[in-house]
Amino acid sequence: MPSRRLLLILTGALSICLSVDAEPEQAMRPSAAGLVEAALERTKHRVRYDGHYVRIGYPGGDVPANTGVCSDVVIRSYRQIGIDLQVRVHEDIEDHFSEYPHLWGMSGPDTNIDHRRVPNLQIFFTRHGESLDISADPAEYLPGDLVTWMLPGNLPHIGIVIDRRSGETDHPLVVHNIGNGPVADDILFRYPITGHYRYFSDPLSLPRGAIDDELRELVRNVSDAAHDLDYETLRGFMAEGFRYSFGGSSQRDEAIEWYRGHPQVLKKLEDVLSQPCAFTDVYGPRHFICPAAAADPDRSYFSYRAAFRHDDSSGWIFVWFVAGD
Repeated sequence: MPSRRLLLILTGALSICLSVDAEPEQAMRPSAAGLVEAALERTKHRVRYDGHYVRIGYPGGDVPANTGVCSDVVIRSYRQIGIDLQVRVHEDIEDHFSEYPHLWGMSGPDTNIDHRRVPNLQIFFTRHGESLDISADPAEYLPGDLVTWMLPGNLPHIGIVIDRRSGETDHPLVVHNIGNGPVADDILFRYPITGHYRYFSDPLSLPRGAIDDELRELVRNVSDAAHDLDYETLRGFMAEGFRYSFGGSSQRDEAIEWYRGHPQVLKKLEDVLSQPCAFTDVYGPRHFICPAAAADPDRSYFSYRAAFRHDDSSGWIFVWFVAGD
C-alpha cells in the first residue's frame, strides 16, 4: 500500500488520476516546450477533484474550471498549445469505434466523456502519436511525454513529464492530479507504468473538414524537416519560386543555401507550424497561413509566418516562410 494518502474517485468509469525542488531539463522541441509550460501553468489553479459525468459543449467543452480529474490536466494543457483533444478523440472514435475500449457499456461516441477517459487517450495517442517503450531508465522520459499508470484498485492515471527533476531521486517530475489538484510530483516510478506516449505529430488544430489530408501531411512533413534541419527534404516541398527569410529568393536552391547558413531561423519554422493556422485570401487565393492571426489583414505583420498554396496542377505546395519583413 502506498504511504501517502490518496484521494481516488472513479465515477462513470472516468480514469483518474505531491512537489520537489528541480533543475531545468535539456532543450525541448517548441511543441514540447509549449506543453510543459502549459502543464506547469495548471499547477497554479485550485482544482477540486471531481469525476462525475458532466454534459459539456462541443468543440472546446470543459467541466467547471475549479473541478477536474487527471485527464483534464492533459486536455487543458493541450488546449493551451492549440490542440483540442475533445475534437480529435471524438472524431477518431466516431470513425474507429471498434478500436477503442468498450468498458462503459457505450453504443457510440460521447463528446462529453470520451476524451476524459484514460484508456481512450491511450488508444488515441498510440494511433496518432508515438507509443514508446516502457523503460526503467528515467532518461527515456522526455519533457512533454505522457505517462499512464495503474493505481491501486485498478484505477488508470495519466500525467505530463516536465523539464524539472526531483532533488531526491533525479527522476523527471510529472504534472498530474491524483486527488489534490494539479501538482508537479516525483510520481514517475511510484506505480506500475502502463503506457509511454509522445503526441506532437500533427501541428494542426483545425477540426475535420477544414483541411484535407494532403495539406495536413504536407504541414507535418515540413515541420519535421525543419526540426531535423533536413534541407534536402525541405527543398522537395518548396515551390520553385520560394520566398524565404530576410530578403527572399526566386529559387529553391538559393533558399536552401541561405537556411544552411541560418539554421536558427529555420528552427523557427517548426514553432510557427505548431500554432493554429487558417485559410485566407490576404496573400492571394487559396492560401493557408500560420499562425492564424497572420491571416487577419489588420494584423498581417508577424516576425515569423509561413504560407501554403493550393495549385490546380501540383496540389498543395509550400510557398514561403518569412521572418521580419
